[in-house]
Formats: sequence, C-alpha cells, structure tokens
Amino acid sequence: MGNHFCLATVGGFLLLIIPGIIFFIWFGFAPYVCIIEGIGSTSALKRSKQLVKGNWWYVLWALLVCATVYGICICVPFGILYAVLGGSAALKAQLLRIAGGLAAIVSTAVYVPMFRNLRDVKG
Repeated sequence: MGNHFCLATVGGFLLLIIPGIIFFIWFGFAPYVCIIEGIGSTSALKRSKQLVKGNWWYVLWALLVCATVYGICICVPFGILYAVLGGSAALKAQLLRIAGGLAAIVSTAVYVPMFRNLRDVKG
C-alpha cells in the first residue's frame, strides 16, 4: 500500500508543485482507508479521493493549521534546545528522531478524526 501512495505523491511532485499538493490532499487518507476499512491499495487511493471530493479546501486548511501548530509547538522549541545545548551531531540526530516520532503522533491524531468525519459525511 505504501508504495502506491508514495509513487502517486512523488509522481505528482515531479510534475509540478501544485499537482503534488493536489495529489497529497487527494491521497493522504489512503493509508488510513487501508487500515481502518481494510481496502487494497488502488481502491484505497480511489476511496481517499472520493472522501476529499467536495471537501478539498477543508482538508487543505486543516492540514496547514496542523502544520503551523506543529512547527510552532515542536520545531521551534527543538531548534532552540539544539542551539542552547551546543548543537552536536548526536544531539541533532536524537532531536530529529524525537521530532519525527511526535510528527507521526500529531499527523495520526489529525488524520484519523478527519478521516472518520469525512467518512461519516460521505458514507
């Protein structure tokens, strides 16, 4: 499943930035469709696009707000911590691992309720 999502998104970014953003919004729910609804990869891409249809701007703005909050609450403090503690390569690697884990938690905490909301609206 992951390969189809990655190929579709990377392919979109290779074409142009705007289509890449469109593909990211359309297909962003595909991993959750696979896991929660138990649908195969190609069908999950179609289902994700169907869920976003008519709600594209809602999804885009929700993700932009989430990314902004994440940047302010996680990236800025981690950057300050890195600068204050001396900025060694080992510290940078450790902070990046922690920030990556937090990003996974935050994205799941945003995507799953949004997915369920869209699923309830679309049926």
